[in-house]
Amino acid sequence: ISLILDHRNLLFCGPNGTNKSYIAHRIANYLVKQQNNYSSEIVYFSLENRTNKDLKQFLYENSNSDNSNSKILLIDNLEHISNIHSAFSDYFDQEKK
Repeated sequence: ISLILDHRNLLFCGPNGTNKSYIAHRIANYLVKQQNNYSSEIVYFSLENRTNKDLKQFLYENSNSDNSNSKILLIDNLEHISNIHSAFSDYFDQEKK
């Protein structure tokens, strides 16, 4: 948990059926409760049958929101993206600003 709080990102990788998504949801819920930040929103996005463009749009919409709620983004099925670096580059460049 401390690594997530320090680095703000966590990546699970492994074979299908090993409960990666379940664990990610549990950690997200735990963080919301531990931070007493019940206005936080957990947003789930699956890349199955989606494109890099869909992911970029999702990241743009969820990182540029005007509301005061913090968001935890859970992105599933990264294996369906052809170029992960390209898909996330704008998001991480924006996070640095």
